[in-house]
Amino acid sequence: MDEDTNVEPIYARTKSFSARKNRTRKSHAGALKLKNFVCHREGFKPQNNYGIGNLKRKHTPETRCGCSAMMEIRVDAPSGRWFISYFSDKHNHPLLDPRLTGLLPGHRFMFEADIGHMVNMKKGGISVRQIYRALANQTGGYEYLSFMQRDMYNKIAKQRRQLPGDAYEALNRANYSLFGDVLAFDATYRKNKYMCPLVVFFGVNHHNQTIIFAAALICDEEKDTYRWLLQQLKVAMNGKAPVSVITDGDLSMKFTIEKEFPNAHHRLCAWHLIRNATSNIGKPLFTSMFKNCMLGDYEIDVFRQKWFEMVEGFGIENKNWVLDMHKKRHSWATAHIRGKFFAGFRTTSRCEGLNSIIAKYVNSRYNLVEFIQHFNPCVDHIRWKEVQADLASVNGRPSMQTCFQQLKRSAANVYTLSIFHMFQPILVRAASMKVINMRQTGSYVIYSVGLDRMPNEMWRVFCCDIEMEFNCLCMRMESFGIPCEHIVCVLVHEDIEELPRSLVLPRWTKTAKVGLQNAVGLHWDSLMLSQYSCLMDWFRQLANFACRDNERFIFTREMAMNLLKQFKEEDAAQKELVNDADSVRDGVQVDAFGAGLATNDLGYSMPRDPRKYRTKGGLHSLIKENIDVDSVVWRATIEQLVVFVVASHSQKAMEMTHLIMTRMIT
Repeated sequence: MDEDTNVEPIYARTKSFSARKNRTRKSHAGALKLKNFVCHREGFKPQNNYGIGNLKRKHTPETRCGCSAMMEIRVDAPSGRWFISYFSDKHNHPLLDPRLTGLLPGHRFMFEADIGHMVNMKKGGISVRQIYRALANQTGGYEYLSFMQRDMYNKIAKQRRQLPGDAYEALNRANYSLFGDVLAFDATYRKNKYMCPLVVFFGVNHHNQTIIFAAALICDEEKDTYRWLLQQLKVAMNGKAPVSVITDGDLSMKFTIEKEFPNAHHRLCAWHLIRNATSNIGKPLFTSMFKNCMLGDYEIDVFRQKWFEMVEGFGIENKNWVLDMHKKRHSWATAHIRGKFFAGFRTTSRCEGLNSIIAKYVNSRYNLVEFIQHFNPCVDHIRWKEVQADLASVNGRPSMQTCFQQLKRSAANVYTLSIFHMFQPILVRAASMKVINMRQTGSYVIYSVGLDRMPNEMWRVFCCDIEMEFNCLCMRMESFGIPCEHIVCVLVHEDIEELPRSLVLPRWTKTAKVGLQNAVGLHWDSLMLSQYSCLMDWFRQLANFACRDNERFIFTREMAMNLLKQFKEEDAAQKELVNDADSVRDGVQVDAFGAGLATNDLGYSMPRDPRKYRTKGGLHSLIKENIDVDSVVWRATIEQLVVFVVASHSQKAMEMTHLIMTRMIT
């Protein structure tokens, strides 16, 4: 027999016991020349922990009883073939009932199809217990599963040890390059078992939706920690610094931003300031007036007047909090922030909403690996919301129910749907305004725009006829990136029916991410899963017809086994070519046992142990008692076949399996 012939487990199962490898021997050249297999009850339990009375765990039952059953195989040097040199089937213990033999560890294993199902359902937040029940229901009962729930936990634990790097880095960097001009970050808590604060860096995309750029778990919130964190962010984002930053006013964050982003505009969260006003002053009327001063769109002189009137009216001009807030007015007062781009950010309330979404995916029981595994689907969920918004923006047009139809249609063609809905009220307000006066000054035309009922309140709009550039003293275009009603009024006055390019900020348009979208538009994992489900549906129907007649069963089994053998050979040949190429490129020889780089169940490359070959399906056909042999054989073969068909990426493989389906069902 050949070295790879796995006959011992098959024989052991037919005799209702389990075998394990005991020892091996190699030649001077390093080649195997002897293998020794023994009964799973060979030997005795070590006496190390006997007599210890303070153990928290109970002693496990003793399964070793010194059984002498053994088989030894050696290699014949001239021919290179293996032969049985010693065999003894004398057991000193009763053999198991055939129904229980499959529960022994040596006979339990998970098919690749089962692992794929488990991984995908685990990503969806389904518990292991529910996954195990679903797989048992799919196969017709727990007795048809070749593994136990404990094996699933072991497989998951193995995946945790093989956790790959961040697969989202490139996409996060691309999003930051487009929308990283405005950055907000805040720390949230109780998102892992170590109670490490979670810092999320986020902004807004072209649909005015929250988008995550990066996240980090930190040990504390000291200045040095935040500074190191921002340094790592700059490295990850190719050194790009944001234009504006919004925080809740934490002193460590403020210090770090001044050091690492010295040219960025720092804005304090309005919600936190209002809460601080309530706690420090304790007067509702003051809180209301403070809110008006903070959010009111005043000129600086008007703001100064309102501020001192408010402070003197309450007699708190010497209060430390009031003095500190006046000193920081450039970080929170709209009058002083006007003209600085914040993309509509006034509070970190987006962070609170983001934390509520994150809480649906992660909790305080997760370790670091589990946190990453569940945090990534949260990011995927947020990105999927963006895809849905993309569809809503390009699928159809919004209704034109207001005036200025041509200008509105131009905006609808350029802006995303959510940004267009924010532009609509501006059109409505522009309809109630008119150009009161205009005069030429060099290459600029200055328009005075105001309301009919309030002629004393006017805003001046500057227009450059040559470059079609517009600027308004309200500076809302510079602050948010959408033309204000004063500029729109001037466009209507000049019969301009299309938004000039100078008034369209690329980050708000439908084409903001066209150059970054994947041409395929679909993750390969999703495509592979859909093909797998399709094939499994076909083969379930095929199994239903084939198992009713012995002739059909034999024909279908042979066809399936031939296909499986063919796909395995093609797959092995392809891997051999890849391994040869890797060994030439890296200068590392990959041995015949498949040692080297492989992909884990999540699809990432990592070092692996040498490949272990196991004959799947054949051992089930030898079990006669209490099991539907045909069904078990069919499942073992078909699940392997489906995995190889899907993984082969071959249209020919799909056509061949479809041919079998058509022939059998018809």
